[in-house]
Amino acid sequence: MNYTAAFKYIFDKPKWITNVLLGGVCHLIPVVGPIVFQGYQCEVIDARITPMGDGTLAPTEPGAPVNYQVPPAAYPDFDFSRFGEYLMRGLWPFLAVLVMMVPMVFMIFAVQISIFAAIALKVHGVVAALLILCGVVLYLLITLLVPMAMTPVVLRAMLMRSFAAAFNFPFARDFFFRMFWRLLLNVIVTNIVMIPLMIGGLLLCLVGIYPAAAILGLFYADVLAQTYRDYLLRGGMTIAIPAAAAPIVKS
Repeated sequence: MNYTAAFKYIFDKPKWITNVLLGGVCHLIPVVGPIVFQGYQCEVIDARITPMGDGTLAPTEPGAPVNYQVPPAAYPDFDFSRFGEYLMRGLWPFLAVLVMMVPMVFMIFAVQISIFAAIALKVHGVVAALLILCGVVLYLLITLLVPMAMTPVVLRAMLMRSFAAAFNFPFARDFFFRMFWRLLLNVIVTNIVMIPLMIGGLLLCLVGIYPAAAILGLFYADVLAQTYRDYLLRGGMTIAIPAAAAPIVKS
C-alpha cells in the first residue's frame, strides 16, 4: 500500500483545484451533495484500479507484488453537468453504508447507556472502573471494526452499481479476513490524514473544511482502489464490474 501515492495523485491532475473546489461545493449541499460526490468517487475508483482506467485489473499472477512504477490512470475531472449521473451512481453505496450504520449506532448507544447507568446508579470502585474500561474498549472496537467490515460492501456497491449486489457474505468474509491488517491500517491512516486536513480547513475561516473533505474523499478513493488491487493479487474474488465501466482517462 502506497499512502503517499494515494495523496499525491490528487495534485498531479492539471485541474485538481477545480476538482477539489467542486467536491467542496458538493459537501455544502445537504444530503444530496455528499451522495453526488460519492458517485464521483466511484468513477475515480474505476480509473484508479488499473493503468488502463477501465475498471478491470490486468491479468497477473496471484501473490505478485503490486508494481507502483506503472501508475493507474489519471482520475477523471469532476463534471458538474453530470450531477444527476453522479447522484444515481453514489446512491447505492450511500444506502449500503446507511444499512451498515444502523447496528453500529445501536451498539454505540448501548455502550453509552451502560456507562451512564453505572454513573446514575452510583456504582463505585472496581465495578465502575471495569464498566467504563469495557465501554471504552467496545467503543474503540466498534469504531475500528465497523468501517473495516463496511469496506467490501461499499466497494461492491460502488463497482457493481447496485444496492442488492453490495451484500455478498462470501465475498465480504473473504475480503475482510484476507485483508484484515490492511483494512485496519487503512482506517488508522485515514483518520490520521483527516486530522490535519480538518484543522487546516477550520483555520481557513471554516469554509476550508469543504475542500478538505473533498481531498480526503479522493485520498480514500485511491486507498480503496489500491486495496482492491492488492486483494486480487492475493488471490481474492473478482467483482463482476458491469460493461458500462468508466471511460479510459488519459493523463
